[in-house]
Amino acid sequence: MKAPASWVLSLPAPAAPRLKLFCFSHAGGGASAFARWAQKVPGDVHVLPVQLPGRENRFSEPAPRSVPALVLAAAANLPFGDEPFVFFGHSMGAAVAFEVARALRREGRPLPRMLIASASAPPQGGYAHVTLHLAAGEELVRQLRMYGAPEAVVTNQEMLDLFTPVIQGDSRLVGEYQYAPEPPLPFPITVYRAEQDSTVTQPLEPWGELTTARFSIRSFPGNHMYLHPGDPAFYAALAEDLEAAVPR
Repeated sequence: MKAPASWVLSLPAPAAPRLKLFCFSHAGGGASAFARWAQKVPGDVHVLPVQLPGRENRFSEPAPRSVPALVLAAAANLPFGDEPFVFFGHSMGAAVAFEVARALRREGRPLPRMLIASASAPPQGGYAHVTLHLAAGEELVRQLRMYGAPEAVVTNQEMLDLFTPVIQGDSRLVGEYQYAPEPPLPFPITVYRAEQDSTVTQPLEPWGELTTARFSIRSFPGNHMYLHPGDPAFYAALAEDLEAAVPR
């Protein structure tokens, strides 16, 4: 199946890729957040940042109306191909990646070798605590700072006006998300948490109930956006997990 190019950011592919790494971004984020990862991960990893509708080069397209609709579209259009692949999802992206994996299983299609869920509460409890779509004015700016939005955005009204609809649209999707029980997934799940992340206070161990394979939690210094740009220890841990998922 050949996917529309717009669903992933076009980055150079390794000459002999060992695996594909699909990266799902945070609420309001786009694929460009992962643009430099090709230089940070092992050279045989093909980084494929997922570009959702309604942002960056897909800004003119209608934004997703629900998580289920978004998940079905992603599952149908992402270029999985024949190589092994891994999902990395940050914040909202963790829930989307998790649900895309479950959609693939329901369709009897190949599954990721691992899910890395970053800066995200377990999906079983929902995400009603995400309320950016209900905030305005100074409260919106306060929450954006809590989630790690750059000062260049929160202090510039023109940029706020441009990005707020995208961020709040994603926040609404996340806030309305409803977890539906299904059997645990058969591949490992690794959770990445940031030690100073005040947005994720729930216990992370319930993520382990969603897999019959290995489960682990890694901690890193920093706030909710700890991985951008990410320090050497983060990329070393990521390389280690990718090696465990798809050994050479």
